[in-house]
Parts: sequence; structure tokens; C-alpha cells
Amino acid sequence: MADRRRWRWIGWGGAALAVGMLLATWPAGRGWMAGVLAGAGIGLGVCWERHRRRWKRLVANLQPIWLRLRDLGVGLPEEPIRDPREIGTRLQRVGDFLTSTVTRMRAESRLVRSILEAMREGVLAVDRDGRIVLVNSGMLRLVGFSSSALGLAPGEVLGSGELVDAIEAALGGAPQSREVVLGEGNPRVLMANASPLAEGEGALLVVHDTTETHRIHQIRRDFVANVSHELRNPLATIQGAVETLQGIWEDRTVSEDEQRLLDSVARQTARMSALVRDLLGLARLESGQETLHRIEVDLGDFLASLLAVFQERAERKGISLQWDVDPGASCSCLVDPSALHTVLGNLVDNAIRYSRPGDQVQVVALAGPPGEVCLEVRDTGPGIGEAHLPRIFERFYRVDPGRSREEGGTGLGLALVKHLVAAMGGQVSVKSSLGQGTVFTVRLPAGASGT
Repeated sequence: MADRRRWRWIGWGGAALAVGMLLATWPAGRGWMAGVLAGAGIGLGVCWERHRRRWKRLVANLQPIWLRLRDLGVGLPEEPIRDPREIGTRLQRVGDFLTSTVTRMRAESRLVRSILEAMREGVLAVDRDGRIVLVNSGMLRLVGFSSSALGLAPGEVLGSGELVDAIEAALGGAPQSREVVLGEGNPRVLMANASPLAEGEGALLVVHDTTETHRIHQIRRDFVANVSHELRNPLATIQGAVETLQGIWEDRTVSEDEQRLLDSVARQTARMSALVRDLLGLARLESGQETLHRIEVDLGDFLASLLAVFQERAERKGISLQWDVDPGASCSCLVDPSALHTVLGNLVDNAIRYSRPGDQVQVVALAGPPGEVCLEVRDTGPGIGEAHLPRIFERFYRVDPGRSREEGGTGLGLALVKHLVAAMGGQVSVKSSLGQGTVFTVRLPAGASGT
């Protein structure tokens, strides 16, 4: 306001001065016209100067805005504005850009919403305050919620404390994956995965309905268990008959073909019995019928007694069989002795079966992470190709099917190892390469004497 008043007085003063000077010097009758023209000229000059300064300030203030809009993708020139008409042109470009951006964002939003609604999986997102900002109909259908869920807390919608706990853990930055059972009488089995969103903006929960998958797996387990039970008694009868025949034939002379035939029947019967035994063991583990009793087991004594069972077989094949307990490792572990015997027995049996004369097989107890002990079964045999390692613990998967059958393997040993180790609270892994042997590592809870 002060600046405007100052310029106004300067303009009027200049005009008055010019009028006075012209009236004093020009002939009578013409001085007033010259004074008016001079005053008008000075006034216009003052106004133009004010306009020019205001224009420069406007251009200077708009330039950073144009540059920022250019960074966002608006097609604007870098040069400063020199013509006032350019402002309108640039604003028109900005308006077109905003219109296209909003249109595209709306289309993308509709596409995302259509995808979410088409998914059978349930999807739910919460903001950093734990309020629901996105949920699809699949999630509402799975949890049986029929009202609008936006803005509500997950506990008001999901009806499951485990799902709410998973979201809260994800909000804290810890991804979660857990199986949840909803309802009673005819429950649903859900696999829930919760993950934190980027920059702490919230969390995302994705839920899969695995009820049908569980039902099919249960049918398969029941079928395998029932068939195995039905096969066990006939196989026991056949095995008993073969052993009786072998005893009878010891007292008489039989032809080479008869002896070979009887040995083949005995060998295949033993293989079938082992297969049925492993199938029943897996079925009991998967159904939860197998109860493990974990106690503290001294590893030195255990490994010595275990390898004594395989020592004669290893010597016949020309294989060195050794065991050792590392001084830094726990001398005991908390396991079910029978289950551990099956685990290490299967691993040692495989190592001897596939090793060559002159190879070495070792069972070593090593120090693991706090509260754990590592048992390694190492061999210097032919090794396993890298392509086979991801599937090595699958049931009936064989690296060399023909050789495995010739050696009497059932194809279930490593699958049984994996399930038994998991049931004892441990993990099993394998490292191998062709021509460089194989190392199976079993990590188990350490005993009290080693913790």
C-alpha cells in the first residue's frame, strides 16, 4: 500500500511539474494542451514501470512451478515466459496433463478393483493405524462378514485372533505365514500370509482357502494307511512261507534256478515289507497319530551303537565308516531315540548303498546355533546332480530309479527323514555335487548339558 501511494504521488507530482513548466513557456491558449499531454505521458510511464516490475515478479515466482511440472511429465519449455499469452498456453497444457492423469488413475483403480473382486483369495489391507483401507469380497466371504468393512479394525471383521495377530505382527515389520482354522463343526482351513507395506504405510493380508486341499490329502493318507494295513498281513504270511522254504531247502539239494527264484521272492518280499512299513510310518506322522517322546540322548554312545549295526556291511563293501563328536558341539540332543535312529539309519544306509569301494562315510556332531546341535552324514561317493537336490526329499523320488530298485530302496526313506526331523523340532538339508560326495545336515535341539 505504501509503495502504491508513493508511486501515485510521484506520478501526480511529475504531471503537475510538467504542466507548470509548459504553462510558463508556451504562448497563451496552447499551454494547457501541452500540459495535459505531458502529464499523461509521465503518468503512463509511471504505470508502465509498475506493470513491468510486477510482471518480472510474477515470472520469477512461476518459473520454479513450471520446472517442477516439467519433472512430472508436463510438456513445458525450460525458457522463462516472455509473453503474457504464454501463461495461458502453459496453463492449458497443465490442465490437459492433469485431466489425462486423473483419467488414467481412475482406469487403473477400476482395473485393480476388478482384479481383486475376481480373486478367490481373500485380500485385506490396513493403514499404519490398523484401520481397513481395502478389502475384497473374497475375504468377506471367507470370514462371513456381510457389511461394509472400510474404516473398521480387523478384529471387528475377521473373527479370528490368529489373523489379527498376523496383521499386527506385519504392522511391526515381521512377515507372517500361518495356517488358521475358522469355525466349528464344518471348519475352514485357511493359509494366511501377512506382509508389511513399503515405508511403514500399513500391512497386507492374503488368505487362501485350503479346506478342499486338506480334505483330499486326508483321503489320500487314509487310503495309503488302509492299503498298507491290508498288505501287511499277506506280506507277513508270504515272508514266513519263504523263510520256511529256505529252511527246508537247506537240508536238500536244489537247482541253481530254484535257489535264484527263492532268493528273488525273499528279496522282493523284504522290499515290499519295508515299503509298507515306511508308508505306515509316514501316514502316522502326517495324521498326528505318531507320538514322539523326546528325551536327552548322549550323542557319543548313540552314534557308536548306531554305526555298529552298519559296520559289517560297510567292511564287506570296502567302505570306511567313522563317527566323531566335535569338542565344541553339545554332547547331547533332545530327541526321540527311535526317531533319531530311523533318521540317521536311513542316511547312513543310503550313504553305504551308493558309495563305491574305497569311499568314506562319516557321521559327525558339530556345534550349531545356540540351543542346537548339527549332525552331518558325509560320504565321498558319486554325489547327486544339482537338478535333483530340490526334490530329493519327495516321496518316491529317485535320482537313479533302476539302481535304487536293484539296491532294495523304497523311495520313502528321505521323505520319512524329513517328517521325523520336523516332528522333533529340527531341520534337514543336503549339499552335493557330482563326483564330490554328499553331505546331509540334520539340525536338532541341543540337550540340557549342551545349552
